[in-house]
Amino acid sequence: MQLISLLDPKLIYFEEGAASKNEIFHSLVQKICKAYKLPECGNELYEKVLKREAESSTVYPTGLAVPHIRIENFNDTVIGVCIPRKPIVDNEQEIKVVCLIITDKSSTKLYLNLVAAVMRISKDTALMQNILSQKDGHGVFHILKQANVAVKDDLTVKDIMTPNPFTISDSATIRELADILGDKNIQNLPVIDAKGQFAGEVNILQYLKVGVPDYLMLMDNLLFLRTYEPFESIFEKEDKVFIKDIMTKPEEVLAPDYSIIEAVFKMMQTGRLFFTVVQDKKVVGTITAMDIFRKVVRS
Repeated sequence: MQLISLLDPKLIYFEEGAASKNEIFHSLVQKICKAYKLPECGNELYEKVLKREAESSTVYPTGLAVPHIRIENFNDTVIGVCIPRKPIVDNEQEIKVVCLIITDKSSTKLYLNLVAAVMRISKDTALMQNILSQKDGHGVFHILKQANVAVKDDLTVKDIMTPNPFTISDSATIRELADILGDKNIQNLPVIDAKGQFAGEVNILQYLKVGVPDYLMLMDNLLFLRTYEPFESIFEKEDKVFIKDIMTKPEEVLAPDYSIIEAVFKMMQTGRLFFTVVQDKKVVGTITAMDIFRKVVRS
């Protein structure tokens, strides 16, 4: 399926004046409701868009915002596109294009593949510049028709993974690990070797375990332990213990072209909630069970 087959030139427009993100959402809802008969429309639909956005922001680092709503008894897909002449700044992120997608509640896969297709456009600098330089929606429609952007039929790990994740060298100290985990608010990191190839994984529990003596791991009850003394020893070891000393080398990794079902099966089979995505021995992404829950099950 081609993306252009799901677009209507009348629902692609430029916002010439200053407008907030929510004002653009409202404008898109109005234009869609005027052009199409939906089971829910007007303020009811607008409030649902705002509620969905409040649950989890749909603004991506590429300057793309993709708010979406799935509604009952709507056997269709409608896409409205607004391009503000002056990019909007929302929570320190710049928004260059807003793409509102409305689908049926059973169309999770189609929605995610639509997002993946639009994301590919937003990452293509030359194509984006061409789109932003057009005079009106018809010009944008023509550019997208020439670009021949495909919407895939399947859903893969690549579509929902976190691309280009933070990594750490196997020769780094656990102090460097602590800095990354704390600054980036993450719990797991892929590890790379001197050649930049995937070497293993390390997580917050492996860091904390550095401060726990082996004999404590053999005890069933630690109620007698009332101080933080074991963890205080971590600070003494932060520059002496290296990632290669504590990391694990999982037998299983995921490839970008794995299906989501394959990813879920691997997680259930291994009991792991985090996987590194590897291609040609290089780390290309990470995916968690929560990614699948949020982006597929509850999207």
